[in-house]
Amino acid sequence: MRIILIISSVIILIVFSKYKFLRNYQIEDIKIINNKYLSEDKILSKISLNNKNFFSLNLKNIGNQVLSIGEVQSVRLEKRFNGDIYLFIEEKQPISFWIKEDKKYLIDNEGQILEMKKSFFNNLLIVKGEDANIKASRIIEKINIFPKIKVNLSYLEFESKYRWNLYFKENIIVKLPYKDIEKALNFLSYFLMNKDFNLNKFKVIDMRVNGRVFLR
Repeated sequence: MRIILIISSVIILIVFSKYKFLRNYQIEDIKIINNKYLSEDKILSKISLNNKNFFSLNLKNIGNQVLSIGEVQSVRLEKRFNGDIYLFIEEKQPISFWIKEDKKYLIDNEGQILEMKKSFFNNLLIVKGEDANIKASRIIEKINIFPKIKVNLSYLEFESKYRWNLYFKENIIVKLPYKDIEKALNFLSYFLMNKDFNLNKFKVIDMRVNGRVFLR
């Protein structure tokens, strides 16, 4: 997480800060920029200004307050000479949905749950299983290399806390190996693109043994 602080018109502020009317200069407004999924109300509700004086206001404290929101990746703050504070927000990006105990959560690449409106992310893959949220980023990164696989997936399940099963929309289960996952996915992608191979004839494609494929 990052906080970047910028004070605009620095020279003007130094010159005129000696005057009493500027020393009493108050913050006029806080403006939220770049937020796409988080509401302004949620961000502003985290900000507490004990001191609204333009010169003595602690921007770092404001930044830390904003970063306490789990969905914020970083924030850049600017003081403007008109009395406004600008907060440029970088939001965390969800990578998938995680199904746990019949509830559906958005998660980031570290497996943390994000409180964002789910309808924004209908195209994300779904993962299931214990610790699937923690392990999801690696498998999703690899699947994104193979669009033919991704477009046909229904969901992914983390099996026995060490490997993945892929569940396809055609009710086909693909059991991936623990190691060499990318190699297995490459082989699977070849199957899906091969028009002479009717994948729908099978219900299970077992690739748990490296270098071998069992169809049934």
